[in-house]
Amino acid sequence: MIELINVVKQFGSFTAVKNLNLNIKQGEFLTLLGPSGCGKTTTLRMIAGFEEPTGGDILMDNESLVGKQSYERNVNTVFQNYALFPHMNVFDNVAFGLRMKRVPKNEVAARVEKALEMVQLPQYKDRFPRQLSGGQQQRVAIARAVVNQPRVLLLDEPLGALDLKMRKQMQLELKRLHKQLGITFVYVTHDQEEALIMSDRIGVMRAGVLEQVDTPEEIYARPKTVFVADFIGEANLIPFFVEASAGGWLTGRLANSRIRVPGAESFIARQQVKLAVRPEHCTLLADVPEDLSEDDLLAVDLLERIYIGATVKTVVGLATGETVHVSTSAGREIPFVQGGRAYLSIDTDKVVTLSE
Repeated sequence: MIELINVVKQFGSFTAVKNLNLNIKQGEFLTLLGPSGCGKTTTLRMIAGFEEPTGGDILMDNESLVGKQSYERNVNTVFQNYALFPHMNVFDNVAFGLRMKRVPKNEVAARVEKALEMVQLPQYKDRFPRQLSGGQQQRVAIARAVVNQPRVLLLDEPLGALDLKMRKQMQLELKRLHKQLGITFVYVTHDQEEALIMSDRIGVMRAGVLEQVDTPEEIYARPKTVFVADFIGEANLIPFFVEASAGGWLTGRLANSRIRVPGAESFIARQQVKLAVRPEHCTLLADVPEDLSEDDLLAVDLLERIYIGATVKTVVGLATGETVHVSTSAGREIPFVQGGRAYLSIDTDKVVTLSE
């Protein structure tokens, strides 16, 4: 539905977006995710028409949007600061865009009522923004955007000003609203968990470059770069020297053990790579099981125990000096003794091998 082709955006000598190529599908929930200054909001603003690309093209339904004013594009934007009119009540805020388009009065009333029902606020139509909570104001801003029946809804960190509990509530509300409306959502956030929860696909950006676009499951389980592995969720990134490569498997030594991990055919012997290992794919053992030897496990030092409610994170040290985080269900972890010794088992089938 929307296609960005070799899009570049420069501000003076600074390049905010670099040769970005992206296809956004009809009806999907696509999230642009990355740290501050990575170019995600600039990309959203170019789709909205608030910024013009320095180079490349942006198409909607195969028609270029470049040069079109924001009001000429069938998109609406929801901002982090809501941008509600303080002197207007909820009804008038939502009706504003329709009145500007000179929609008939009876149709305005019907569409506003429907929009407020969608965001579950019909009883608040006579209140003013100052009389609403942050979450309610955000819902009014969303109603004002969807009442115009855009084909695309652009959301620029819309939950950033809310507290944690309200953010989680609104995440579910937005997912429900997306299914109900059936329109395309393009969402910008720096919150990794938010992106994983809400999105059909995620585009991870760094320094103006789109590093990977995929489903939340694929991005978490099979990151394509060290940055994506480190930015999405938590990953142990362990240096690994490849001794042999054959049939999609790499063999080499890690601390005191010789291990075999999946690896693309492009990886070769004598190459230094990074192993991305999720904490939940690591297991700590207090002793060596009878069916294994110490050569099958990694001897580690217990450094720190961190209680996180349902899970416990244990930080351990390898003989080579690297630290590894291990995630265990609370109550199932081994006894922790600061500076004590244990054995680490890694689910090597779940390891992702990445170029440094």
